[in-house]
Formats: sequence, C-alpha cells, structure tokens
Amino acid sequence: MDAIEALKQAVRARPGDAEGYYNLGVACGKADRHQEAIDAFRQAVRIRPDYAEGYNNLGAAYGRIGRHQEAIDAYREAIRIRPDLA
Repeated sequence: MDAIEALKQAVRARPGDAEGYYNLGVACGKADRHQEAIDAFRQAVRIRPDYAEGYNNLGAAYGRIGRHQEAIDAYREAIRIRPDLA
C-alpha cells in the first residue's frame, strides 16, 4: 500500500481529523494529484475553520492548477487567521 492509500484509510477511520486530511493533501500534492490535494485541504479546513496552514496549502494547490482567484482567497484566509504566515 502506498502512502496516499494509507492516509485515505486513516481519514476514513477518523473522519473528524483535520490533520489527517492535511497530511493526505500534502501527499497528494507531492504526487502531482492536485485536485485530490485540494479536496483534502478543503476537508481539513471544513473540520477546523481556523487551520491557517490548511488554507495556505489549499492556496498553493489551487495555484498549481491555475485557479488563481481561489488561491488568492485561500491565502487571504490563511493570513487573516495567522498574520505571521505572510
């Protein structure tokens, strides 16, 4: 089993774990599976709306596929939550 599949199993087992979705998003992003990364980061910030790092990585994932306005919006939310991320 690869890392992404292991992380998917982990979030199925603990669907309320924002960190698990965040880690899944990171792994998907590294594998150039950007839409899956976006889905995972979006779930992480749904679970934990104050998750600045989740919004930051969501912005990066949107940027990688050319969805620039959504990237800007996610980055703005990350900075709103944690200004030191700027």
